[in-house]
Parts: sequence; C-alpha cells; structure tokens
Amino acid sequence: MPMLMVLALAAQTATLEADPREAAFTCGAAVRTLPDSLNLANSTVGMWFAMKAATLDPTEGMLLQKIGPAMQTVMKRVEDVRDDRDALIAQCRRRFPLAWKTSGVELPAGEYERRTGCAFNTIAYSALAKSQEGGKYGAQAESLADRLTTLLDDDELLAHGGDLGAQGEASRLMTAGLDLGNLRGIAAACAAAFPA
Repeated sequence: MPMLMVLALAAQTATLEADPREAAFTCGAAVRTLPDSLNLANSTVGMWFAMKAATLDPTEGMLLQKIGPAMQTVMKRVEDVRDDRDALIAQCRRRFPLAWKTSGVELPAGEYERRTGCAFNTIAYSALAKSQEGGKYGAQAESLADRLTTLLDDDELLAHGGDLGAQGEASRLMTAGLDLGNLRGIAAACAAAFPA
C-alpha cells in the first residue's frame, strides 16, 4: 500500500451516522468517554442523547419505557467510540446543539404546557442530579422538583393524557423538552419561571 494512502487513511476521522437515532447513540457514547463524564453538566448532555434516541425508537411504547434501553445501547458503544471521541463530539455539537443548551431556554407559552412540562422535566433532572457527583446538586434539584410537582393537576393530566394518563403526558412533555435544551437548562428556566 502506497505511503500516501496509509497517511490518508490515518488522517480520516470518524463520521457521525446519517440516521439521527444512531447518531444520538454515538454522541451519547462519545460524551460518556469524557474524563469528567459523570459530572452533572456532562451527564445531562448524555441523558439528552439517550432521550433523543429513545424518542426515535419506532417500536410501541412511551419515552419513559424507552430511556433505559436507550442508555444501555449508549453504554455498549462507549469503547467503540473512545478513540474518536474528540472528532465525534465536535460533530455532535454541530448537529445537536440543543444537547448542550443550558441557558436561554424558552419555555412553552401555554400555561399548562409550561407548568406541567416543568414539573416532569425537573423530576427527571432531580433524579439525575441525585445520582451524579455524590448527589452534590441533588437536594437543590429535588427541592425544585417537589415544588413544581405541586403544580400538577390530576384531572388535567387525565384530560390531556387520555388513556395514557400521567405517564403519557410525562413522555410527551419530556419529548417536547428536547427541542428546548437539556434537562439542566430546562430546570434553570423553570426555576426562574416559577420562583419559590
């Protein structure tokens, strides 16, 4: 093999998949290879990718049922992407900038969507915050989630969620949240929108 061809092959970098679900899995795995992947900032980015991949899963079921299997797929790819992490993360940032969005998150204008979406997204953020960095941010996140959960109305959830009820609404509103930013950014916007 000519030396130029060898050098050209060595210079090639990994390319993100065209399929958005596969790309989300790969991006989530690339984030998990970061040295500080378990800090809350990177964990919320990784969770955004797992949730994004879960929403693109064509099988039946709600987002809440698909997040666990999506995260397992992300974790299975970690070693496959480790050597190409930097190139892949650069591509992920360009293709999925909302995964890193933590400021300037614009919540929905509708009162129900804003209030209920904040409640469900901050519950998810609280669970993540309690599990990362020794729970350093867990108490604050849990306090926000508890406060916003009091804004949920069972009758409204049934009316909007139909047969799927609260789980269906949680899945729908968390899916919509992916178009706003990551869970950390949504929690910050919700804290500002619903002050104590």
